[in-house]
Amino acid sequence: MALQGFSSSFLRSLDNYPLPPPTARTQHLGGDWTPKLQQMIDAWAIKELQISYFQNSVLEVKKGLVSFLVNPEKRDLVLNEICLDGLYPILNQQPFKDRLETLSLSQCSMSEDCNTLNGFLAKMNQFPNLKDLHVNECEITEFPQEFLECRNLKKLEFTECGVIESFDPIQTILDFENLTFLQTNRIKISLPDSIRQGLNQTRSIIQKLYKDDFFKRNFYSYLSLMKQDPEFYRAFFAIVNPEGVEWDEAQYALSISLVEQAALLMRTHRQGIAYYAECLINTVWPLELLRDFTERKAWQDGAVNPYEPIQTYMAFLGNLRDLFNERIEYFPTTLASSSTPLNEVDLQTAQHYIESQLSSQEAACLFLIKKPEWVDYLRREFPVEYNIANTEGALTLCSCLIDLTKLVLDQLPSKKDQSVVFSHTKRWREEQSFAGPSSAKRHHREI
Repeated sequence: MALQGFSSSFLRSLDNYPLPPPTARTQHLGGDWTPKLQQMIDAWAIKELQISYFQNSVLEVKKGLVSFLVNPEKRDLVLNEICLDGLYPILNQQPFKDRLETLSLSQCSMSEDCNTLNGFLAKMNQFPNLKDLHVNECEITEFPQEFLECRNLKKLEFTECGVIESFDPIQTILDFENLTFLQTNRIKISLPDSIRQGLNQTRSIIQKLYKDDFFKRNFYSYLSLMKQDPEFYRAFFAIVNPEGVEWDEAQYALSISLVEQAALLMRTHRQGIAYYAECLINTVWPLELLRDFTERKAWQDGAVNPYEPIQTYMAFLGNLRDLFNERIEYFPTTLASSSTPLNEVDLQTAQHYIESQLSSQEAACLFLIKKPEWVDYLRREFPVEYNIANTEGALTLCSCLIDLTKLVLDQLPSKKDQSVVFSHTKRWREEQSFAGPSSAKRHHREI
């Protein structure tokens, strides 16, 4: 609600007031003021206000503004429970605009001709050192393009605000290069500097990956997993920032597939070795088999550059949904009918090769013992057997690892129970993911 006379009369009068140089007497509100400043404070205090509830808060805002103007050490400004009719011009003058680092707006309204804070936010780019912006219980219907120019923002809070439906907090994290904290009504994100730095180094790639609906739905859960698990943090940025890679549609699709595989492994690893082994055998292994098969096919067909195998692999994956439907959730459907020529014989040959390998326990054991994390598990669970075999040479150790792996595999859930692994993981992802503004569920998320 507008407070008559406040914005237009008193605060704008500061633009024409020659502020005295800061002294020990004017650097805090408890001491004496110069006569003219004291007269101004008195006038604010006795100004007739129609709503007594706002009386104290308005006076505090006015005092705080004067304190900010006359105190060169002050970096924060609180404008709560007032009516704003624009950005006070004096704040856009030196040294004030360079000094402002923290701005708080709570229960603020605009003048009658503009009842949202959209225009006010558009002026925030005038403060080059603004780092923290707190907005609470204010009406916002859009984020102006100028607002995205606040490159030094590190902390951004929009709580209990009528923010537009299209507001995407994850996109906001990507847009502001230094933002490490973001809070809205339904999401809270706090990023360590290492993740922030990684996002900046791969920003252009992640921006393109984020256009994919699957990656967009799950990126929030990836950020959460990065904070919880350093291994996934390293795996994620190794995947999205490989050296010497030519990025095309197939490479972007491959990156999304590999990130999802890494996330699935990290989640199932926490559920126990049984779930982890099931994930390796039923998800990672079939994809690796398909990758090996398609690489051989691409070169046999006369591939002329190192990127054709990737295009062939993603085309196969997009066409073999029946084989992989219970194993993975991401399918590059746009590449299923790509320029890579695939016929029914190619698809049947690939499927037969993968299924024949999956039916062999011996092949499964050989696949698992190539994984360092699996060998580490066997070494911890069977220290006596492992140490004895290790002293007798590599061949004995390899044979021992195969025997121990068979022992573990015999204790895994039967095939009919394998869906438990994936349903549990899918439920975890749904609980962690940010489905976007259009989602019917608007639970509060925090990472």
